[in-house]
Amino acid sequence: MSAQAHYQVKLTFDGPLLGTAPTNPQLYTDYIVEKAVANGVDGVADEWDTMPTAEDIDRQARTGLTAFHRNSTGQNILYNYMLRGFFKEACGHLWKVPGTESSKIKAYKKRIDGWVFVNPRQVPIQLSGPVTILQRPLRAQTPQGERVALTSSAMIPAGSTVDFRLKIVNGKEITLDLLREWLDYGQNIGLGQWRSSSFYGTFTYEIATIA
Repeated sequence: MSAQAHYQVKLTFDGPLLGTAPTNPQLYTDYIVEKAVANGVDGVADEWDTMPTAEDIDRQARTGLTAFHRNSTGQNILYNYMLRGFFKEACGHLWKVPGTESSKIKAYKKRIDGWVFVNPRQVPIQLSGPVTILQRPLRAQTPQGERVALTSSAMIPAGSTVDFRLKIVNGKEITLDLLREWLDYGQNIGLGQWRSSSFYGTFTYEIATIA
């Protein structure tokens, strides 16, 4: 009997989801691409083509705006590695909690990389309303004193959803109970920017086995 397992997953965002991709091409190359390469994620350099164009973004806000990638039809998307990254982050927190399913997994990052696959690569976001822009101040202490900068993010409204499939190579170790434990953690740490706020990007979920 095959150890593989397949699931259909739907996430419904309880809080607004903030964009994470810089719209400044130099920043995208210097930070996003280099970080992805360092973490073994391929193909990120090519994803600049899926960013909104200058016609979609006010030129004066362009350098400080983080947005969402888009597919060929113009629909906002999440790349699949963001979802797998969420599983790693959730497992990383729960791995330290005695009695959890996650605490039983050894070398969890390697297991997730080798056994958990999210499809499609571009996961469409079904919007519950219009995309807006959230502006907020960022404060930092520097040798010259406190500095404040204004940052802007594209914001997808609560109630929006994403649907994707999971292929689990080793379903005997990456069990449905383990997946539910990770997805339950989406109420604490969600997706996108400010995901650890317990508000932005948090979600509920539905998961069903695919025969």
